[in-house]
Amino acid sequence: MKVFKTILIACLLCLTSCMLFKKKAEVYPAGVIFPVDIKTSVSFNGMIFPDIQKKGKNIYLSTRTGHVYSIHAEDLSVTWVYKAPGPLISSPYISMENIFLIGEKHVLYCLDTDGKLIWSQKLQGPVTSNVLETEDGVFAGTEGGDIYVMDRNDGSVIRKIPMKSAVSSNILSYERSIIFGCEDGNLYAMDSTGKLRGSFNAGTKIGPNLSLDESLLYFFSDDFLSFCLDLKTFRRKWKTRLGEKVQVPPVVYKKKLLVACWNGVLYCLDKRNGTIKWWRNIPSRSTYDLAVVDKKVVVSSLSSALVCFDIESGEQQGYYEAASEIKTNPLWNEPYILVGLYNVKAEEGRLVCLKKIVNVTLAPSKLSPQKTEEEIVFSAVALGFFKPEYEFYLKSGSKKEIVQKKSEKTQWAWYPEKVGDYIIGVVVTDEMEKEETKIEFFIKEILFTEEEIAGFLKIWPDFNSQFLKIPWYLIYSR
Repeated sequence: MKVFKTILIACLLCLTSCMLFKKKAEVYPAGVIFPVDIKTSVSFNGMIFPDIQKKGKNIYLSTRTGHVYSIHAEDLSVTWVYKAPGPLISSPYISMENIFLIGEKHVLYCLDTDGKLIWSQKLQGPVTSNVLETEDGVFAGTEGGDIYVMDRNDGSVIRKIPMKSAVSSNILSYERSIIFGCEDGNLYAMDSTGKLRGSFNAGTKIGPNLSLDESLLYFFSDDFLSFCLDLKTFRRKWKTRLGEKVQVPPVVYKKKLLVACWNGVLYCLDKRNGTIKWWRNIPSRSTYDLAVVDKKVVVSSLSSALVCFDIESGEQQGYYEAASEIKTNPLWNEPYILVGLYNVKAEEGRLVCLKKIVNVTLAPSKLSPQKTEEEIVFSAVALGFFKPEYEFYLKSGSKKEIVQKKSEKTQWAWYPEKVGDYIIGVVVTDEMEKEETKIEFFIKEILFTEEEIAGFLKIWPDFNSQFLKIPWYLIYSR
């Protein structure tokens, strides 16, 4: 009995061990997959501002001509257009319930989600921050060093909070406080009445982009330093020197912080201590938001190139070269990655939808026509598939025959027995995709094939002049 129990326990342990170390089934790749190509595009009046955004089922963008567009995310149809009284200088700021825009003459516009103007407010001096809406009001910072607090319903100015220098960063909300940086190198936290709740001095001008991860704030100064600040205590957790200024909002992904620098380098930092895990060159300087899509980061810069990197390893996962310079951030709108281009001559902005390339090519080992009883191998190459399976077929007239059932084999060998006109095709499938391609192939009564004639010409140069005297029907008989 003891022996039986011992054997039973050993078997159970062995079974458990096998289950633990059993290889996990590979999951179909999600998110953006390269290579990509243009699937469709939508044109707009004027150059699109860099920050295109998606909220719910709509995509929002604005152009320098003063047009604001709401686009349905599924079919990319335009749901509404708003034309501002004058040119705009910002992309839309999508907030709690409204959409905010900044005009050329320091005018702040507030639209509802149907594109109707609710109110407008002229501010004193250029707006140098974003526009933030909270329960306590609408906030905007200016070059003159004022924080405007406006009523959400009519835009009336509730108060101006004067600062010692220009507001140089975006404004964030944290526990009923607003967080922002100024040119004097100070980072501030205050409530809507202007009461200071905390501050931190970085030494030099605070950069334009703050990023919040729960109570941790990530920001940058003009002397190339990156900071992590705990807003609960207003104490610095770490600082790291990078190669240049940062003009792009950093992105937190799990335990990593992704930062695109002005020197054309993408850094991946450990968000806990600021150490650099990896860095990669990107085609140019970037002023555009990064797109994180399923363990990958997609980067556009002041160039025509779109680059994709694996976040864990930093290895390049894809590259796309547009016809002209990309003018916006990449925006993931499954199954597309969207970017904005601009046609200077037509003064036309274009939102380009890039989708992974799904393609199949089929090539024979010998050119058509060929003789009977000769081996001809047809090879298929599939692009954009995950674990593809290949099914080959042969068609003669109206008769179609499956000659190689669905399998992982990418080749099929054919020994034609009869002359005739044939179609050889392959259908490639995976869990999500299906693509088919086919080619015509002729089997004739041929005395000499093209390959044999080429061989004759190599070993017998005079054959070329003699060959021209030979009647064609002797060489190629129908």
